[in-house]
Amino acid sequence: MEKLVTAADHVHDHSGDRRRRFVAPSEFHVPDFGARAAVMDQLYDAALDGCQECRSVLLDRVAADARAVSKLMEWACLIVSEVHGRFPGALLAGDEPEEAVFRTSAAFRRLAQPWAGGAQGAQAGITSADCTVPERREAADTAVALVAGLSAEDQGGREPLDIAPGEMQLRAQSGHFAEQAVIFMLQPLTMKMENADGVVEVQDAVEFLVREAGGVPLSTATLFAPERTAGWSAQLRLPGNMLLVSFPDGLCFYDGTMPTTSAWRRAVAATGDVAIITGPMTDPTCVDGAIWAGRTSYVRVPLTIHE
Repeated sequence: MEKLVTAADHVHDHSGDRRRRFVAPSEFHVPDFGARAAVMDQLYDAALDGCQECRSVLLDRVAADARAVSKLMEWACLIVSEVHGRFPGALLAGDEPEEAVFRTSAAFRRLAQPWAGGAQGAQAGITSADCTVPERREAADTAVALVAGLSAEDQGGREPLDIAPGEMQLRAQSGHFAEQAVIFMLQPLTMKMENADGVVEVQDAVEFLVREAGGVPLSTATLFAPERTAGWSAQLRLPGNMLLVSFPDGLCFYDGTMPTTSAWRRAVAATGDVAIITGPMTDPTCVDGAIWAGRTSYVRVPLTIHE
């Protein structure tokens, strides 16, 4: 991906660390490449870093590109909808008090209005091409601020989740993606975590645990990094196809069966590790859609096969 120097002598890039709690804008749904991708992703990363100087320069560049602003809006609105289970009507009200830490811009509310009706409603309404450059700048600024805020919330001070492997109800499925042997962790039911007041604090407990233990968003643009995720381990025992996957702290992530083929086992043996993909995949038919929508994560884990 092209890297652009912004207002200062530095570039904001969190593609290789855990600051990005969500998939980067350019990698969402249908990946973008080149200068547009670099600008969108650096804008997200500059917002994560709180660098107003770079953020301002990048917003000027993004605002000139209606397609980039449309992608930022779709990216932010879908992430917000998934985190909250729906698109919060409060984001469209525009009645935040003057002292509010975060306030949505009028341009953002105008472009986000269709999302109040869910993903189907999001297909209708005005687009960024109908907006002026200053309006597109305001909308883009609100979009990245929203996601950066959710990223900060996701990293801040929750109590560790005490969940037994059986409670997660995972089902391991061996397979291939992008010419690599992988394990898809199918999740027929999504486990949410609520506080004492019944407010959902964790939308997907499995994804939360994986991200906390080093998991990163799976991007169809960059695919899998070659480095192993620190601390994870896995064992596959044959016959019986018994798979055991452990978190870095030694606790069990998965303990159950996983049928494999000899070709899959040879591919894993050649590298000594395997990418484990998690996300909203209830069955194998959901895999491609979840990955291409930028809704999955992965860890690369050393796998020992016992014949």
